[in-house]
Amino acid sequence: MLCAIVAVARKLSGILHRMWIDGTEFQVGFGAKVVEKLRLKPA
Repeated sequence: MLCAIVAVARKLSGILHRMWIDGTEFQVGFGAKVVEKLRLKPA
């Protein structure tokens, strides 16, 4: 379990670092469709 947590954290940190360097903004994608399909309230 700890290995999986570290792997996800590393992946996320890589994405966030690249966004920070490029200056790009987060664009809502597939996650929004899942929220609509399951009728979940966004965080």
